[in-house]
Amino acid sequence: MQTTNGRPLNQASVTIVLTVALLLLPPMTIGQEPSSEDEKISTSDEILRLYEKAKEAGEQVPKDVYEWVKQELQSIGDWEYLVIEIDSADARGLEDSLNEQGADRWECIWVAAIGDKTRLIMKRPVKSYLKHMPLSQLLKLVLTGDSSANEN
Repeated sequence: MQTTNGRPLNQASVTIVLTVALLLLPPMTIGQEPSSEDEKISTSDEILRLYEKAKEAGEQVPKDVYEWVKQELQSIGDWEYLVIEIDSADARGLEDSLNEQGADRWECIWVAAIGDKTRLIMKRPVKSYLKHMPLSQLLKLVLTGDSSANEN
């Protein structure tokens, strides 16, 4: 089966988008359409804006925007991890370290005493530029290959 633009309809892509809808997008974003004409931007314009934002942020992005979108959709829901060690005897240092990592959105998921050090295992969601797009736009893009999700 192929989309209207000739690209194959990939079951994995559909599964990824539905996973985003069920697990990661806030309930008010799911199915929420822009409230005014000024807020309506075509999906392709929004994707290009986000692609440029990723490039400007120094992210490693493919030259093909379609490949970037596929990578972004596949990374939604993934985690990255960080392991740090600090001096165990310094409770204030532990607190400062946790607050410093928390400011970068790291969450401590495990603490272990290793000799005179404390090992902290941290995790955070992988950054995704597409996770805040309305689900209706992402579904239309994936299912039909049509990038003008708001243009009827």
